[in-house]
Amino acid sequence: MALAKYGAIITDMKGKLGGHHFKSSLSGATVSTNRQPEAVNDIRYNPRQPEAVNDIRFNFQRAASAWQALTVLEQKAWQASAVNFPFKNKYGALIKPSGYHCFVGINARLLNTGGSIITTPPAPTSAPAVLSFTITSCSSSALVITLGSAVPTGYVAQIKCTRSLSAGRQVASKNFSLVQQSPAATTGAVNIWAGYRDLFGNPITGNTLWIVVVLINTSNGAAYNSSAQFEVIS
Repeated sequence: MALAKYGAIITDMKGKLGGHHFKSSLSGATVSTNRQPEAVNDIRYNPRQPEAVNDIRFNFQRAASAWQALTVLEQKAWQASAVNFPFKNKYGALIKPSGYHCFVGINARLLNTGGSIITTPPAPTSAPAVLSFTITSCSSSALVITLGSAVPTGYVAQIKCTRSLSAGRQVASKNFSLVQQSPAATTGAVNIWAGYRDLFGNPITGNTLWIVVVLINTSNGAAYNSSAQFEVIS
């Protein structure tokens, strides 16, 4: 779905509409045509992408299909609970999701962590302590981060990275892709080289690589980001 800001006519537009992708960059507003992936069992599948990427797409569409199987009362319960799960849109504004988007977002995250779909809205929980980390090795042949503390009980740590980016490039949440998940109690050094290479190939020396760690609550799907960090690839 495209999100537009209206001025005298339109001042900005981001998102997808009519087979096109609207976005902003340092060069200004751009639009590109979306390539439609193949469909396998009525689920879009792109053979050029790693299985992990297609799994995330599958899980999102599974969650969207599960919404249709809910009863009217169950859907109303999600609509009433959506106020407890606000999120930021493309412009950074905090908004309340619809019941549908709340259900799909939570269940897609649960499926991505190996969990199951829940049909009853979960109760909101307080945020855990921020899981800090440092990038201890970043080269064209190694990629290791060190967690500042253990992944808390009841959570999975999703480690997300960008591809190799040219220096000075702006980074948004859409630029990060999941490369590895670490279960509760994981601590110390975490080698993410294999997952990164499978997704993006070898990092390019001299470019910049960004990493963020996201804690996912395995009971209610709540997500908590660490501060993103970057390193120049050696």
